[in-house]
Amino acid sequence: MSMEIKLPWEEEKKRKPIPSKVRKEKMYQPRKCRWCRKNPAQEIHHIDGNPHNNKPDNLIALCGTCHNRVTNGEITKERLWKRLGIKKKTKKVSKKKYAKRKRPKTPLERITKQVEKDFLGS
Repeated sequence: MSMEIKLPWEEEKKRKPIPSKVRKEKMYQPRKCRWCRKNPAQEIHHIDGNPHNNKPDNLIALCGTCHNRVTNGEITKERLWKRLGIKKKTKKVSKKKYAKRKRPKTPLERITKQVEKDFLGS
């Protein structure tokens, strides 16, 4: 029995391929990198970082240099979103709803409740 061991950097990322129609639309629509706006667009980047999300509004065309900078973290997601005019989606909770939320119980409260339930039947 021979077992092949793959090191973490040798494993391939299994990605869903970007549909050719979407790829063509993204690559040829701006023709220039969406970050530097100088170099021709060569690669497609997933804005949210999820390689399985191939929705057209999650993909942007970048030149190779800018794509490397985004992937390596030199250009942060926040800067990229700001340049593209994307607002970070946050869920707003009203003060009433926040006040009604159940706060997490401490371990002591959980144990006390369990003991009461088991032994006192309440």
